[in-house]
Amino acid sequence: MECVRPAKDEHVSENSKRDDERDDVFPADAGLDSAARARDELTEDYHANLGEGFDKRCVGFLRVNYPELRERVLAGGTDEEILEWCFEKGRQLNDDDRLIWNHFISKFGWNDSATARLEELKQKHGVSDRKDIMTIADAIDLDEKRKS
Repeated sequence: MECVRPAKDEHVSENSKRDDERDDVFPADAGLDSAARARDELTEDYHANLGEGFDKRCVGFLRVNYPELRERVLAGGTDEEILEWCFEKGRQLNDDDRLIWNHFISKFGWNDSATARLEELKQKHGVSDRKDIMTIADAIDLDEKRKS
C-alpha cells in the first residue's frame, strides 16, 4: 500500500533527492490508499491486491491489522484521522522510521524484487520505452493520472 504517498517536487525527481533533503517525510496529509480502496474510489484493477503488496507492507510497518484498518476507513474520517488511528492502534513513528519508509516507498521497483512487476505495468500502459518511470510509485502515478 502506498500507505503514505510522498508529495512530489515538480522540479526534482523523487528518486534523485537525497533522503536527508526530503521535506515530505510521512506528511500528515498523505493519502492512505486503503481509504480510497475501501471507499471504492480506485479502479477495479487494484481490487485484487487489497491488503497485499504495498498495503501489506504498510500495515506491517505501522503494525496495524488490515481488516481493522479497512473497517476504520469505512467508518469515515479524513486521511489525517485515519493515520492518527493507525498510530494509536499500531505504533508511533519516529524520524528514523519515516526516513526508512520514505526511502523504501520512493525506490520500490528500482533494481529490486519488484522490477519485473514494474516492467509489466509499463508494458500494460504502453510506456515500456519511458526511462522516467523507474519505480512502482511512478507507475501508479501514471495510472492515476498524476503523471503523464
